Amino acid sequence: MSPRSLQRGLSRPGLLAALLVAVLCFGAVVYFMVFGSSGRSDGLSDQLDDVPSITDALRDAEAGGGVTLDYADRDDPSRRAAQLKADEFRPAQVDGRIEPHVYALKGVNARVFLKSGETVLIESESGRMYMPDRSAGPESGSLSGNPKITLFPPPGQAEEPVLVATFEQELRFNFNYAHVETPGKLTVTSRDLDFVGNHVTARLNQPQQRIDVLEVERGEYLRYTPPPAEAKPAAAAPNSEARARPQSRGQAPRIRRVSTQTGQSAPATPPSAPEPAHVALYLATFTDGVTVTQGERTLTADMLETWTRLIDHKLPDRTSAPNPGGGVSNLSALGALVLAAVQDAPGQSEPPAAAPALVLGSDDEPVTLRWTGPLRIVPLVNQPETLARDDLYLRFTAVKTGLVHFGEGPSTGHAASLDYAGTREQLVLTGPGGSVRLESQGQGWLESSRTLVRMNEGTATVVGPGQVFGAAHDPAGPAHREQYVRWLDQADFVFERDAEGRMTGNLRRATFAGQARAVDDARRAEGSVLIADFVESDAGSRLVSRIELHGANVSDGDGGTLAAQRMVVPFETSSSARHDPTSIDASGDVFISKDGKSIASQSLSARILRDANDQLTATDVVAERGVHYVEGEQIDATAERLEASGLDQIAILVGEEGSPARIDYEDSVIVGPRIEMQQHPQRGTVVGPGTFDAADESGTMHAAWGTGLSFDRDSGVLELFGTSRIDQTLASGERRQARGEHLIVELVPVGEELALEAASIFGGVDTPGVVEVRRTAADTGEPTEMLHIESSELMTMDGGTALVASRPGRLVVLDRRVGGDADLEGWDRGHALFTWQQSLVVDRLRGEAHLRGDAQVIHRAMDGGRTAELAGDVIDATFLETEDTQPEVTMVVVTGTAYARVDQQEVLAARLEFDTTRQIVYAVGTDSEPVRSIDGATGAVVSAKSLTWNLRTDRIEIDKPSPFVMPRNP
Repeated sequence: MSPRSLQRGLSRPGLLAALLVAVLCFGAVVYFMVFGSSGRSDGLSDQLDDVPSITDALRDAEAGGGVTLDYADRDDPSRRAAQLKADEFRPAQVDGRIEPHVYALKGVNARVFLKSGETVLIESESGRMYMPDRSAGPESGSLSGNPKITLFPPPGQAEEPVLVATFEQELRFNFNYAHVETPGKLTVTSRDLDFVGNHVTARLNQPQQRIDVLEVERGEYLRYTPPPAEAKPAAAAPNSEARARPQSRGQAPRIRRVSTQTGQSAPATPPSAPEPAHVALYLATFTDGVTVTQGERTLTADMLETWTRLIDHKLPDRTSAPNPGGGVSNLSALGALVLAAVQDAPGQSEPPAAAPALVLGSDDEPVTLRWTGPLRIVPLVNQPETLARDDLYLRFTAVKTGLVHFGEGPSTGHAASLDYAGTREQLVLTGPGGSVRLESQGQGWLESSRTLVRMNEGTATVVGPGQVFGAAHDPAGPAHREQYVRWLDQADFVFERDAEGRMTGNLRRATFAGQARAVDDARRAEGSVLIADFVESDAGSRLVSRIELHGANVSDGDGGTLAAQRMVVPFETSSSARHDPTSIDASGDVFISKDGKSIASQSLSARILRDANDQLTATDVVAERGVHYVEGEQIDATAERLEASGLDQIAILVGEEGSPARIDYEDSVIVGPRIEMQQHPQRGTVVGPGTFDAADESGTMHAAWGTGLSFDRDSGVLELFGTSRIDQTLASGERRQARGEHLIVELVPVGEELALEAASIFGGVDTPGVVEVRRTAADTGEPTEMLHIESSELMTMDGGTALVASRPGRLVVLDRRVGGDADLEGWDRGHALFTWQQSLVVDRLRGEAHLRGDAQVIHRAMDGGRTAELAGDVIDATFLETEDTQPEVTMVVVTGTAYARVDQQEVLAARLEFDTTRQIVYAVGTDSEPVRSIDGATGAVVSAKSLTWNLRTDRIEIDKPSPFVMPRNP
């Protein structure tokens, strides 16, 4: 057998399991391997009939000589299985009298040769044996004088013993009762194991090859020292053959005596078919002052119960070495690592302190189990629940002291009980009322009622409610700071595993379910499920890499909140060594609010950067489906999609077919398929057709456009593109309208409002620009037109009091008819109709209008009087406009080639003045071009220096007339 195979039998169970198996196997070695032979001569084969019987051999030795007995394997008579030597063998005497059937031995030396090639050596200075039937061998006896049992490896391998058991006092045995006992101290040492106990008693069952009971009255310690790393065997994979292996070192051979002479072992015969595996179930109980240590790792309890299934007297290979210290270290790191998820929540201004992963103690360090009370090991007839899925199950409890305590350096913890399932490699900590506590000094602590650790999977689960506190948690302190994670249903933790698949202390993921709440001072995150992922930093610490929250409700502690059905926030370490969130992705009934601003939608994503003030800022925000944006009482916007950049202060609202984007800003509303805002809400554009509505104390305003809109509140410029119009209705009843293909409106602040300063209206190819000012009658509500201007280019200035047309157009003054939108063609359309070919300037404050370039005025008196038509190169009109009276043109002055016509009477002059109130036309000529009056009915022409024409009386007064010219009749 190779050293590795030999070590597998002892080191494979590992740690506490190996220590326990060592105690169990000690009884088997003493009894099954050594004293298990009946020694009867009637079992000898025929070929050895000439060998003296054991009775003859003992009779020859009674004189005080030595004895040597060789035993053959009952299944293979050709193989020597055991040998017993004694330097002296004689009847025992008590007070000079021979004690019947009792024999005294000195220099005892017995060897058992195992099929594995190993050898068991039993030595003592003396011994006593009770043999009422000398042919049957001893029934009871004892070994005294430094009894010692040694297990040696096969020949050709290492010379040092595999295991040595020494007894401070005698070793007693009774085969009738299958009893083995030593009243003093027992010390067991091996390559990997050390055991010290006092007053060891065992009752053994040879037919069933088990220990019926093994008791240590007062324990001291068990110590396991792992072999060097290069000598550790590879873990054997679980398989169905584990329960049906050939006989191993833990089982004694069936032996028979073959000779009374020392000789060499005979050649082995071919092995027979393997016997069925021997299965035994045991419960071992260590009582009082239980302490387990490994390096800095410690565990203390009042009692340790260990359930074990032994197959062929050893723990199956499928059960790995328990490492409760490692599990403690892993769990102790949870507090600080999970709290990093809270400290790194979006919106924080300071980076969190990195939570370093605790370094686990080396598994190569010795592990020691100490106890001060009894140890009792008993077999189990029926399989208990603890062995339903495991071959080894440990349970630490603390009935007297109340709590099982454990720790490693700065990491400590306690629980009401601690269970370890060896085959499944599961650690269970239980403590009703939240008495399970795992703490890492300077990092935080975890509290729960039940925690399950699966070491082979690298996972841990807290069943039921629990909470993790950060080191800074001190609500009763001067800072009143809270720092914790709480949950109601369950918490799951996933740790990284090393190259051998073993659990490490590096937390990879933490999941909290059931009204999970993470709090760091004023920052809070709540949800039905909270998931935090972790990565290792360049410095070796564990940092949050991702947070996922379901049923999320988050507060940044500075007035910012976020709610969503699901939220994901990844984190990265920047070049400046800051560990910040990089983005946010939320979906399902999303609502985010900060500084009086809020967004509601079905999904939202954003990048998170640090701005010029080193503050975390959300940028590249995209919200979709049912977006509703609110900013205080000023802005209320709806859209199908919102795109915003916090750094550039750009926001884009996009609607969908049948449901355009909409922005309500204070008393105004903008509607369009795509609304783009810069330096929100100062500048913006609308792409596509839309409308703008506004209302305040001064009146209402409605704008519509066909292609787009742009506005800049800083400069006060509003531009409309495409077929556009602006309608304004004042509180006084006045209505202003501008229509065209391109409108530019200039606004100026008046108090807290924006008022019209100027406007430019550009017409299209086929349609002119229009500016119209109307007033509605207060009593009848009928619209009364005041000014209507048409031209390809129009401009209003001075708050709408000045009108300028730089292209040909026309102006209608006062249309009182119902249906003011009727065709303007015709004389009878309004009080006065002005046309021009060059330009028009209207000053409403001064009541003046100036027309140039083939200008024309058609005027009808308000009282239904006669209609006058005037034309000339330049026309200046004066009109009267008051708040409560109907406005009217009072004076029209025509210069250049002036022309006037009323009915069939015409006047030509260098200058004409028409007083509309008095209905008087005054014409003035020059020396070279006198005034000419033409009667259209008769064809008579009168020339004069000037004339005055009263339209009411149709009387004409001529100043210095020239001869009349009468047309001739044909």
